[in-house]
Amino acid sequence: MVTEDSLNITETESFDLDKFMALAIEGGDLNAVDHENTLLIQAARTNQSSIFDFVLACGCDPNICNLYGESPLSICAQYGNEKNVLLLLDFSADPNLQDKSGRTALMHAIMNQHLSVVQILIDGGSDLDLEDDFGMTALMYSLKYLSMDDLKELFHPETLEKLKKQIEEYPEKIVSIKEKLKQKTES
Repeated sequence: MVTEDSLNITETESFDLDKFMALAIEGGDLNAVDHENTLLIQAARTNQSSIFDFVLACGCDPNICNLYGESPLSICAQYGNEKNVLLLLDFSADPNLQDKSGRTALMHAIMNQHLSVVQILIDGGSDLDLEDDFGMTALMYSLKYLSMDDLKELFHPETLEKLKKQIEEYPEKIVSIKEKLKQKTES
């Protein structure tokens, strides 16, 4: 019987579609986290689109995260894989899942300057106001990583005004974050 352990896949190895098909047919858990990642995340990381499509079609949960809190959508956004980002959104992937640093798929797409993926994620319901563990929003990341022309192309004027307000409030957030950290260390 094929099990998740018998797959023994690392990031540098390629996938064997027959193993995945046997795992699916035998009722194996396609959502299992093995070697820090799920099968879907491994397929995304190694750009194995046939495995990625197959695992999703077999009912793999698009919102299961790896040990680092990274979702398949976040990984695809980091790599700028438009096709898989669209596919994941079609399979109800949550664009607002946050990794262990509080970053969303949109933040990762912005940080890697994948503008088409940024637009897809905005259109797909990404929350521009979610904050990561450092109090940064996707809008703030966009100011750091994107050009003014990109900002004007991606965001409506009202959104740019919201960004301006977030920047003005950011120093207060830093103080608040520092106070929370101090309280945690004193406890």
